[in-house]
Amino acid sequence: MWCGRWIAAEAKRTIGIYRRTANYLDPGLRALRGAAADADALREVLADPAVGGFDVTTVLDRPAHEVAEELEGFFADRMPGDLLLVHLSGHGIKNQTGELHFAMTSTKLDRLAASSVTADFLNRQMGASRARSIILCLDCCYAGAFDRGMVPPTASWTAAMPGHRVRRPGRPVLRPRPSGHHCVRRVGVRVRRW
Repeated sequence: MWCGRWIAAEAKRTIGIYRRTANYLDPGLRALRGAAADADALREVLADPAVGGFDVTTVLDRPAHEVAEELEGFFADRMPGDLLLVHLSGHGIKNQTGELHFAMTSTKLDRLAASSVTADFLNRQMGASRARSIILCLDCCYAGAFDRGMVPPTASWTAAMPGHRVRRPGRPVLRPRPSGHHCVRRVGVRVRRW
């Protein structure tokens, strides 16, 4: 009986979540016109059994508290052999101390901490997940700032490498630009599937 549970726990599943925010209530955050088309194309590719075979959950244009709850649930109750993929597309904003926030439809630029999903929150959810393989794709400005909140993989790392923050093995972060950069998309450029 125990052996059966172990095998079931190690059975590999590929599960993905795609979070896209294209429309914002705060007038300081402009709408992202291409995000909807990008979401459809990426979801199609990730779900295609010949390419990714991911069981994809799509979270579109939702307030921060709903996205945070969805992300927490996504990482909970996973098996060590699961392969998780998270793709976040939308505005990335750094606060005064350089911490990255992901803007949601409800985000208010003058109340950023209370109305956005922080990179720290996402990092903590990833760290709490039993899944050993997590791929994080960030399609936003300042995506490189995500590394600021990375948690050391073990307590021994903390003792041996004080002040250093590292990613756990098997958890790559894909992003378009370094920490201090905006992402620019040329008008008229379309997503192409290969």
